[in-house]
Amino acid sequence: MSVFKEDGWKYFDISYLPKKMPHREKEKNEIVDIFKLGLDKNVFKIPVIYGPSGTGKTTVIHKVFKELKELYDGLIETYVLNSLTAAKTYVAITRIASHLIPIPHRGLSQDEIIDRLYNVLKMRDQRYLVALDDSDDLIRRDGGKIIELLTRIEEEYGERLIYPIIIVRNMAPIYSLSDHIKSKIDGPKIEFRPYNWRELIDIIEERIELGLKEDAISENAVKVSAYISDEIFNGSAREMINLIYNSGLVADRENNSRIIAEHVRKAFYMSYSRNIAPAISDMEINILKAIAKRLSADLDKIEITKEDITYIYEYFRDRGSRRIELKQFIHILDEELYLKKKLLYKDESGRYIFFYYPVTHILNIV
Repeated sequence: MSVFKEDGWKYFDISYLPKKMPHREKEKNEIVDIFKLGLDKNVFKIPVIYGPSGTGKTTVIHKVFKELKELYDGLIETYVLNSLTAAKTYVAITRIASHLIPIPHRGLSQDEIIDRLYNVLKMRDQRYLVALDDSDDLIRRDGGKIIELLTRIEEEYGERLIYPIIIVRNMAPIYSLSDHIKSKIDGPKIEFRPYNWRELIDIIEERIELGLKEDAISENAVKVSAYISDEIFNGSAREMINLIYNSGLVADRENNSRIIAEHVRKAFYMSYSRNIAPAISDMEINILKAIAKRLSADLDKIEITKEDITYIYEYFRDRGSRRIELKQFIHILDEELYLKKKLLYKDESGRYIFFYYPVTHILNIV
């Protein structure tokens, strides 16, 4: 029995375009307005979207382009270039043009490709919205040559037919451009900040509803996924989506009809934490064993209460580990396992959350 609905996996795929955009509607509407101003009144300045991976930049652009294509039916074309797969400007320009027109293999120059593209757009009376997604490396390598190419004919003939938008992980490649190129990127700079754990829970809600069977995931499993994605993956929604999906695979493999916190910890451990786990001392291993012992009665448990800490401390002390006072024990939890090594998480109320290792894995350490 699977936790997924039939074809439910597709709602966790990177290509799925959600119906809702929690915590990104403001940015989406701002970008729509930028393009509408350019298309309706010919007032357009190239905008830049920036923010870490997993903050919704690509999804928002796809939503923006979908909305604009419906609004300007037949009058515009759109294309999102994955710049990570375009190692050079020539490859990028060829892909942008090839979306609308055939490009012969005999080898046209970059300028010839742009000329052909402009001629076709002029003949069709269409305008072309182009997103340069994940373009940090592309811009850095060629000093922004692609921006110069996409704006060249507009400057020569005074007619704008191509409307670029630049998407980068950070602004450093933009700041390093020559003043000549930088002057062309004079539109708004829109930041996509990382999500916090509460926002991540809102974002995953639609995918869970569409992709998983009813009651196929516990509240704690969702929470611990959000904590991991907040603390370890810098607020990345993409990583949380992957984590929930992989947790479902773990639950299926173990023939469970519900994803619980331990499945999430296992999915995180198998795909990430076991490869970069921090070095920990024997005493810290014994503390983790005491935590795991406390949580072993309920593998969906994630929070460590004050009562739990007392139990964990006494179990640690009674097992013959190094003799330390409770105050020093809590200091180790806070300074070593939480702040330095990120093996614990702290929620807004100050409670510890156990998320890094599966409980069953810790208990099996000799």
